Amino acid sequence: MALENKKDVEELADHLSAIADQAQSRVLAAIKQGRITPEDARTAFDQVVLLRQHANRLYIETTLAIVDDLKIPQTELTQSIVEAGVALMKFERVASLMTLLTDFVKLAAAASAGQSKATLNGFKKLRQDLQELAKLDAQIAGRGAAPTQQA
Repeated sequence: MALENKKDVEELADHLSAIADQAQSRVLAAIKQGRITPEDARTAFDQVVLLRQHANRLYIETTLAIVDDLKIPQTELTQSIVEAGVALMKFERVASLMTLLTDFVKLAAAASAGQSKATLNGFKKLRQDLQELAKLDAQIAGRGAAPTQQA
């Protein structure tokens, strides 16, 4: 199962750190392209900072983050995080980026606190939002509509 040893926790921290790097790159690109408001950029950067803090806490306090009763396989947790990271880089809508960042922060916070139920709920929410956002972006792309900044 996921997060049941130090290696699993460090792997999660590695992925969350990479997601924070990707998110920061996306926000910077959106700023340069004028596709994000200053308020949304500040909020996104705040989420990136929180995600980095939780990832760093996972590195520092790996033994506290070991969750013995989390009922999902490590490979499934890792794959979902990798998929969400890829999605984070391809979604055009700022709202999609913000939703995934919030999901990552909640998952990271629960995992770094060693809370199995909250970690599982964060994992499920991330997967659910990822599926919904993929459908929404596909619908937007299918209509040929230009993605909007706030949609």
